[in-house]
This record gives sequence, structure tokens and C-alpha cells, in this order.
Amino acid sequence: MKIIKKFILLIMFILLFKNASANPLTTIQNCADEKILNEKLMSLNEWEVINSYDAILKEHTNRLKKHKSIIAIIEEELNYLSKINFVQFQDEYRKFSLEIPFLVVLFGNYFDTFQWNDYNENLMQEKRILSDYFIDYNKTKSSLQTMLKTHQFLKVEVVNKINELKKIGKIEYNLSSNKKFKKKNQKLKNMIEKNLDDKMLNKNYNLQFFTCEKERVKSPISFDYKWK
Repeated sequence: MKIIKKFILLIMFILLFKNASANPLTTIQNCADEKILNEKLMSLNEWEVINSYDAILKEHTNRLKKHKSIIAIIEEELNYLSKINFVQFQDEYRKFSLEIPFLVVLFGNYFDTFQWNDYNENLMQEKRILSDYFIDYNKTKSSLQTMLKTHQFLKVEVVNKINELKKIGKIEYNLSSNKKFKKKNQKLKNMIEKNLDDKMLNKNYNLQFFTCEKERVKSPISFDYKWK
């Protein structure tokens, strides 16, 4: 039994000696290297997902749908404006106006969620009355036409991007994206392999180094054993 106890004490002494002889600068650097590597790899993996062929195509398709919806709504509004007796409506509704730009009242912060299905005449009339729609005919028409042109342009732009993407093809696009991923990954590895002075010039690395330094203060022996 005494021999076993002595053996255990010897092992503990050796471990403590190894930890005591560990260079704190090295263990802290190893800790910072791992943390920054994990952080960057996570971001890099996210980049790979959102830049895949399917993800980019889906993003463009959703944008196209949004622009088409807005164009349909604006065209309907311009059609409505051309048919009404504006002066008559102006006399009737101007007193209720909050003088907020009509397009702000119409879409608010919901450009990404507003759909053609949300459009109904009762809702639109409420928005027209509360906004500056009936204050100035020319101003209302001009703002609608400007927005129409903007989204028609954006629609064409998105259609061109979709066509260009489909022309490249899924396989070719993903191969190109994979090359970019590997290049970014290699750049990350090169950064980790730099000397400490160069790495500390990086703000994120400096932050992780400081974090590891604080961790070591709490339990230096277990820290050095883990990161030696």
C-alpha cells in the first residue's frame, strides 16, 4: 500500500513539475490560437453555407418576388390616382392627414414582408387618408413614379443575376465558391502560424489572448496542463 501511495505521489509530483516548467506565454498563446481558430472557422462555415448556389439563388428569388410585389402595388396606386377626382377627395380627406409621406405609411418597415395579398382597397384608403396622399397631386404622383422606376430597375438587376447564376450552373459555381473557401481557410492558418508579435496586432486575436490570460490567473496549473 505504501508503495502505491509513493507511486501516486511521484506521478503527481511529475505532473506538477511539468506544469510548473510550462512557459505561460506558450500556454496562453496555444489557448488564444485555438479560440481564434474556432471562432473564425465557425464564421467561415457560415460563409460557405450562405454563399452556396442554392442559398444565393433563393436570396435572389426572394428579392425578385419582393420587387414584383411592390411594383404591382405601386402600379395599382398610380392607376387609382389617375381615375379619381383628386380635388374632391382632397377637400374631403385633407383635414385627417397626419402629413406623413404616403410611401412610409404604405410600407413602413415591412418592405421584406409586405405582399400583394396584403393589398385591399379599405386598407389602402386608410393609409392614403392618414398620409400626405391627398395634399398634393403632383407630389404624390411623382413619389409613386420614382419608386416604381427604382423597383423596376432593381427587378431587372435581380433577374440578370439569376440568369447569370443559372448560366454558370450549380456545379461550376460551387467549385468556385469552394476555392474561395479554401483560400480563406489557408489565410486563417497562415495567421495562426505567425509569431506572437504579429498575431497581437490583430484586434480579435489580442482580445482572445487577454481572455486566456484571465483564465490562467484563476487556475494556472490546470490551465497550463490543458494548453501546454
